[in-house]
Amino acid sequence: MTWGDKQSGCRPCGRRGFLAAFGGSRRGRRRTQCVAALVVVACVGSPPAEEHDHSHESWSVTALGERFEVFPEIDALAAGHTAMAHTHVTRLADFAPLLRGTVEIVLVDGSGEQIFRADQPAAPGVFDVEVTPQRAGEADLLFRIDDGNGVEEIPGGGLRVGTADHAEGLLKVRSLPAGSDGGEPVSFLKEQQWQGGFAAAWVREGRLARSVA
Repeated sequence: MTWGDKQSGCRPCGRRGFLAAFGGSRRGRRRTQCVAALVVVACVGSPPAEEHDHSHESWSVTALGERFEVFPEIDALAAGHTAMAHTHVTRLADFAPLLRGTVEIVLVDGSGEQIFRADQPAAPGVFDVEVTPQRAGEADLLFRIDDGNGVEEIPGGGLRVGTADHAEGLLKVRSLPAGSDGGEPVSFLKEQQWQGGFAAAWVREGRLARSVA
């Protein structure tokens, strides 16, 4: 079968036929070339997506008192904006979740106290506290826990309240001891801990026996 054979249904295009197939004229060819150029520009000319700093999206801290352990998971803090603090409270007497009471998160700076409060848990042991700081800058973090048997105030460290453009959180993040690589982190949620037996205690000095009888 040769090019142009009637059985194939094809005919030689020639120069005019080629132009007709792709626009019909020199003007059509130029139009086709322009469209192709625009497609190339659209493919390679788009700027990369803007990257944002998400280093202060959320943070957490563990604070131990005499009767309670507090573990809040807090959104980044910015003046005039509300951050949610999912505050887990454990009773150290029996290592169970606090089922009733009030939890206050207090920010203390040179202008006084800013107090944010939850009057009941959203779930067993978890108090959702809405924190809306009014001032940017550094502040001390306190937790006040009232279970009906007295109020305990537990310090939580220092933090910095940021701005709408750059929300912030804890001033210092605890690092691993020197010489410890830490390995891969293992998730062990408070909700999981409350289901089984566990304990926490302050480190103290003491003497070890030479042998165990």
